[in-house]
Amino acid sequence: MHHDHPSDAPAVLAPRPRPELMELPEYRAGRPAPVVRGLAPLKLSSNESTHDLDEATRSELLAGFEFNRYPDPLTTELRASISERTGVPVDRIVTESGSLGALRLLLDVIVPRVGERADVVYPWRSFEAYPILTEVAGARGVAVPLGPAGANDLEAMAAAITDRTAAVLICTPNNPTGPVVTSAAFDRFMRSVPSDVLVVVDEAYSEFVDDPGALDGLSAFRAYPNVAVMRTFSKAYGLAGLRVGYAVVAPVIAAAMWRVRPTFAVTALAEHAAVRALDDRAGLAARVAEVRAGRRAVLEALRAAGESPADSQSNFVWFEPEDPGGFEERASAAAISVRRLGSGIRITIGDAAATERVLDVISRERAAMR
Repeated sequence: MHHDHPSDAPAVLAPRPRPELMELPEYRAGRPAPVVRGLAPLKLSSNESTHDLDEATRSELLAGFEFNRYPDPLTTELRASISERTGVPVDRIVTESGSLGALRLLLDVIVPRVGERADVVYPWRSFEAYPILTEVAGARGVAVPLGPAGANDLEAMAAAITDRTAAVLICTPNNPTGPVVTSAAFDRFMRSVPSDVLVVVDEAYSEFVDDPGALDGLSAFRAYPNVAVMRTFSKAYGLAGLRVGYAVVAPVIAAAMWRVRPTFAVTALAEHAAVRALDDRAGLAARVAEVRAGRRAVLEALRAAGESPADSQSNFVWFEPEDPGGFEERASAAAISVRRLGSGIRITIGDAAATERVLDVISRERAAMR
């Protein structure tokens, strides 16, 4: 009796994901805080706010929320609030699930799908999602190293623009290092950018900036027709768990984004919480002041310990210690998780109590260096 050898059998074909996606770097979220007896866990690895909504606000939001109803697809109330706060007309505001969702949507409508692959120029090291979103949009990523101070190197980014470039991403303050792009450097940069190249200013951390020379994305948007701005409610507003952010773009780009945006990308709960957050100016100011004070204290302590932290304008600090693994272990012993990226450590600045514990770890680091 003849039995076919398995190798003689026709190959069984099965659906497969796009093969190039398997080559993408994997986005890794910040680790939760380690459990240490006697210490409250302190997660400082994801640039979240350490302040949650108060019970009264939480109860009020949930009481008015209909779980069985779809949200307003146009987030009309939120866009009106953003417009009122920023002075940007409503037809230029597109909401999404965080600024990450807005950027993905924007690249989808900007990157051409015919002919040779387009380029997207971005800084590196910067937000880990940039290379992933670029590849998913069908573009080729052009990673431009940061300048020596840890800010986006706009001269090098301008030099990387070719006739294949569809967009340039600028991260200010830069994540994970923290320095800003200045208005003067941005204006010089824009003089060399072709008018058909979109310049995306990612300002996820803009509320924490206190440098008067820093670029303001909305001013740039008003000054240049080929600028778009990304903003989020995940950081200073403390709504990371609700996933809501927005893009500020030219009306023609906004119209294209609305055509392809998932209809109910922002939940009703997220919309209402974001509207409340915009109304609570005093709460925002207090949280931002606390973070700025903590940032100053941590930067000073790191410098006193012999480290050279980047000049952060964000809600985190970045430095490259001689022994990053050792610093991470000392933080873990204090029930703190930090973000280690290559040779660098990024520490989120939380409330005053969180800062005190970080300062204690840095003082131990200083003792260990001696």
